[in-house]
Amino acid sequence: MKRRLAIVLGFACVCATVAILFVSDRASAQGEKPAATGAAPKGKIAVINKKTVFDNYTKRKAEWDKLEAEKAALQKEIDALRVQVNESRSKLREGAETLTEEQKRELVDKATADERAYEDKFRRSQGDIDDKSEKFFSVILDQISTGVREVGNAENFKIILDCDPKAGTPVLYFDPSLDITKKVTDHLNSK
Repeated sequence: MKRRLAIVLGFACVCATVAILFVSDRASAQGEKPAATGAAPKGKIAVINKKTVFDNYTKRKAEWDKLEAEKAALQKEIDALRVQVNESRSKLREGAETLTEEQKRELVDKATADERAYEDKFRRSQGDIDDKSEKFFSVILDQISTGVREVGNAENFKIILDCDPKAGTPVLYFDPSLDITKKVTDHLNSK
């Protein structure tokens, strides 16, 4: 319900902004002054597909590969601990009839300690990866937003809208000449 309301409000804001720009541009073209003193000045509108920019941003690819390598290294450590736990449990089962009570207790203690170490490492690793993933997305999305603003300022755009059709953005149609996705991607990749 909240998501629908946010989409409807976003769509309404986009429509109102486009209407203000259209009226302002039309009034300027006819030599009239816009009716409201705070009306938007004449300007250009552009659209981008942030997902496409994200997918084609080379720095994102490099950072993602580093994150995946860290995940693989942590998974290797966790897998080694899991093997250790399984070996301890296996020794305990295999030697159940031949071991003394003291040896059994030592193996149970070792297996329990190995299990705790495994679970602790797993939880910490998962938390660490989650934190790094969250930071990764935050940093990359901030860099993309900065790139959009830089291109917008450099080219005097007044509005730049996200137009990803799969994300449910309020942009239903746009003239392809308004799409600056490649321009923003090229700008980010040139840094």
